[in-house]
Amino acid sequence: MIFKLRRIHWECAFYLLLALVAVSKALRPGHVVGDGVDMYGSIWFFWYAAESLESLTSPSWTPLFFFPLGKDIFAHTGNNLLDAYLATPFQWVFGFTGWSRWWVVAVLVGNALSFRVLAKHLFSSSNAVFAATVAWQLNPYVLFEMTCGRYTQAFLWFLPLALYGFLKMQEDSRWRWPILAGVMTGLQAWTYWFMGFFMGLAFLWLGLHGLKRAADRKGFLVRSAAAGAAALALVLPGILAMARAASDNAVPGLSDGVEKDLFSLPMGLDNNVGQALHGYDFFGYLGPPMLTYWTWAIPLMAWLAFGPGRSRWLPVLVLIVMFSLGPSANMPWGDAQKVMPHYMAAYHYLPFFDRLWFPYRMLSVAMVVAALASGFLVLQIETRWPPWRSRLPVAGV
Repeated sequence: MIFKLRRIHWECAFYLLLALVAVSKALRPGHVVGDGVDMYGSIWFFWYAAESLESLTSPSWTPLFFFPLGKDIFAHTGNNLLDAYLATPFQWVFGFTGWSRWWVVAVLVGNALSFRVLAKHLFSSSNAVFAATVAWQLNPYVLFEMTCGRYTQAFLWFLPLALYGFLKMQEDSRWRWPILAGVMTGLQAWTYWFMGFFMGLAFLWLGLHGLKRAADRKGFLVRSAAAGAAALALVLPGILAMARAASDNAVPGLSDGVEKDLFSLPMGLDNNVGQALHGYDFFGYLGPPMLTYWTWAIPLMAWLAFGPGRSRWLPVLVLIVMFSLGPSANMPWGDAQKVMPHYMAAYHYLPFFDRLWFPYRMLSVAMVVAALASGFLVLQIETRWPPWRSRLPVAGV
C-alpha cells in the first residue's frame, strides 16, 4: 500500500509538472493562455458566468450585447457554462485575467486524473496506466483547443468517468455504475451539448460489444437503460428549453425546411463556416494533423498491427473518425470532395445535429482510444518480454 501511495503521489506531481510546462509561457503577468477571437470570447463568458453566479441571476439573456435589445445567450450557445462556474473560485483568487493560466493547469491535471481511473480499470500494469494517462493529458486535440483559447472544449473531466462507469456496469450489476455513467455523460453534455452525440457513438459500439459478451444480457440492457435515463434526466431541462427556442425560430443555424438530400452538402451559413463545415478532413490541410502527428501515428499503427483490445476500441475509433470528417472529404480517387451520406443522414435526422459546425471536435473521443493504444502497447511489451528487456521500449512509448 505504501508503494502504491508513493507512486500515485509521484504521478500526480508529474501531471502537475506537465501542465505547468504547457502553460509556462503564460505564467508571466499580463498573459493568458490562448490566442484569437475565441480566447477573448472565453475570457468574457467566464467573467459573465461568474457575474451571474455571484448575483444569482439567469445567464440565459443579457443586455450586454446589442443594447437595448439584448442577446438570447441560451438559444445561441446552449448555456454551456458548467466549466465556467467551476472556474469562478479561480477568478476570485487570481483575479481578472490571472485566473486563466491556473484554470488551464487545473483542467489539464483534472483531465489526467479522471482518465487515470479509466486506464487503471483497463490495465493491470502501472506503467501502462501511466503511459496512457500522459498521452491523454497532452493529446493534440486538447492542446489545440487550449492554444485557440477554447477552454471549454478542452475540459473533459467527465468523459473518461462516463466510459469507466459504462465498462464497470458490464461486469458489476450494482446500480452505482449505470448511474455514474449517466450522470457523467449528462455533465459532459452540459459543458458542450454535442458531446452527447460524440459519446453516444462510442456507447453504441461499446454497448453492442458488451451485450455480445454479457452473461446476463437482459440485466445489461436494463442497466444501459438506467444509464440513459440518468443522463436524460440531467439534460432534459436544456433539451426542452432548446426545443421551445427552436419552435420560436430563435436558434440560429438550423436547417429547417431544407430538402433532406443525403448526397448534397449542408446549406450555406452567413459566417466563416462553409458548406463543408470544419471537419477533420478540412483540418488536415489548414489545421493540426491530430492523429497523424508521428508521435501519435507510430504507436497507433503499432497498436493496430498487434496490440490487444482492438475488438472493443478500434470500431469506436473508426466510427468517430468517419463522422469527424464532416459532410465531405477528399478521397484517393477523383479531384472533388465526396459527400459523406452517413454524416448527412445524422445532419438531417438527428435533432440539432445540423447545428454542429465543428465536426472535428468528435476527435475528443477518438483521442481516448489513441491514448489507450499507448497503454495497450506497454501492456503487450511487458507481457511478451522479460522485465529487463522491456524497459527501453516501455520508456519509448
